[in-house]
Amino acid sequence: MFDRDDLPQRLSHRLTQADVTPLQENFPADFFNSPPKAAAVLMPLVRKDDGWHFLFIRRSLHDKDKHSGQVAFPGGQVDPGDRDSHATALREAHEEIGLQSNAVDVLGSLNSYRTISNFEVTGVVAQVTSAFTASPDPREVDRVFTIPLEWLANPDNLERRPRLLHGMLYYRRYDNELLWGVTARLVDSVIRVL
Repeated sequence: MFDRDDLPQRLSHRLTQADVTPLQENFPADFFNSPPKAAAVLMPLVRKDDGWHFLFIRRSLHDKDKHSGQVAFPGGQVDPGDRDSHATALREAHEEIGLQSNAVDVLGSLNSYRTISNFEVTGVVAQVTSAFTASPDPREVDRVFTIPLEWLANPDNLERRPRLLHGMLYYRRYDNELLWGVTARLVDSVIRVL
């Protein structure tokens, strides 16, 4: 199923037809003391010999970054000049890994998801349409890698563990990388749509 050439077209269609809201956490009413900050991530699909893969980054280590060293999608906070979440995701992917916007086709978006760090994150799903060699910005990205959709769709590779206020999604390690939290939640949402 995840090796078919028409996967991007099927996914684009389903993103417009289905409920694409990641499972939301129920934060206590007084948990946040300010409105959420808008953010977006690009969820790039890359075609490889063994099928479709999602492209991920591992964030660089920084003392002041609470997501330091974590596996993520390229992305960040919405800037005032960004016209929408698609523009934010594309801008951030270019800044972080050198992915040009003319090398991708945006397939659609997930509804936003509020994180424990008080961001309202929108996942923008896209297909990388031309040859791409990552050029990560070392200030933000330690590594760029992919994980096959087939592997991500296998329920044996996903579990829910208790963490902080509620359960958190974790994938088994893949190529020594740990995919969990918001990023795992966004991936799981796309897998459920497919």
